Amino acid sequence: MAAAAHQSEGPASRTAERAHARTPEPVAQLEAGFEASDARWVMPGHEFGAPPPAGPHRDHRALRSLQRTLGNQQTAAVLARRAALIAQRDRSPAAGSPPPPGYDPSPEEARNGLVAALGQTSLGGKAAEIFNKYKVGIAWGESGTAGFEDRTNVVHLNRKLRSHELATYFIHEMHHAEQFNSGASKSPEAYAGTEKDRYVKTMVSEEVEALFRQFESIYEAGGGNLSYAGIRPDLPPTYVRVRKDWIGRHLEKNPGDNAGAEKVSQSKCRQLIRIWVDRPSRSTSPALAPNLFQSYQEYYEGMFDSAQKSKTTPPTTATGGEAEPPGGAEQAAAEEPQLGHEESKVAAV
Repeated sequence: MAAAAHQSEGPASRTAERAHARTPEPVAQLEAGFEASDARWVMPGHEFGAPPPAGPHRDHRALRSLQRTLGNQQTAAVLARRAALIAQRDRSPAAGSPPPPGYDPSPEEARNGLVAALGQTSLGGKAAEIFNKYKVGIAWGESGTAGFEDRTNVVHLNRKLRSHELATYFIHEMHHAEQFNSGASKSPEAYAGTEKDRYVKTMVSEEVEALFRQFESIYEAGGGNLSYAGIRPDLPPTYVRVRKDWIGRHLEKNPGDNAGAEKVSQSKCRQLIRIWVDRPSRSTSPALAPNLFQSYQEYYEGMFDSAQKSKTTPPTTATGGEAEPPGGAEQAAAEEPQLGHEESKVAAV
């Protein structure tokens, strides 16, 4: 279904019409603008209408104009109705609680929860924009966490994850989708046999940035005290603590330089992610890894070797009709589980 059809017939349009009928014109325009933003994030086959994220992506000029026209009280009522619409979409367990026994959301329920969670951060909004720009597809599974498959331009998501977990992994995978679709990175088959080091370096750097965005979204959403499937429980609170610590250090020496504090803090946290990705020693697993047995460097070395060996082998189909991982069955067997181009599961070791 085309996006235009959603805009003319979907609930977003009807909500805007009701707002227009019951509220002054400036309020109607503001709510209609929010709904139009929802409808913009739509791709054929997926009503992926993420609400406008909080923070810098909101139209502050419109809000200030509305405050001057109606006052703070009525403006707050408009935003409260908006928050209620977002909450209605999210039917997943509360972020701070584990899934109840037998938690088995439908793909639609999982998508609605993901949409609501993405709307809580600017990184979620950016990920939704990438999703729509490159017309990425979604495949809902029941195991693992997430992965992006470049051959089919599909992101694989585990519908049984809670919304806040889905959002962080979706943000992670959309960085891979953007890098591949923009041409910044390539499949291992596209490299010459002598370019292994170049491929591995490119992909590990891409992984570090994807993980940084994943953890940054946790920080931005205030979720450092929550649990996340596939992530060692001490890592999110450690990231948040380091992030805040470096902001404080910078501001102590440079009072009022908030922009500089953010820049320094993010730079230090990128370094932290890099430390977590590297294997400390031969006998020690990295804190962040694609599976229980490999570091990201080892994983992509294996991907490259398998791809080079199978360049002349026709693509096969895995059980269940899903495309076999580019690394072949041997590489897939080393992972737990394989979800396509790149298994983004962060192993709990």
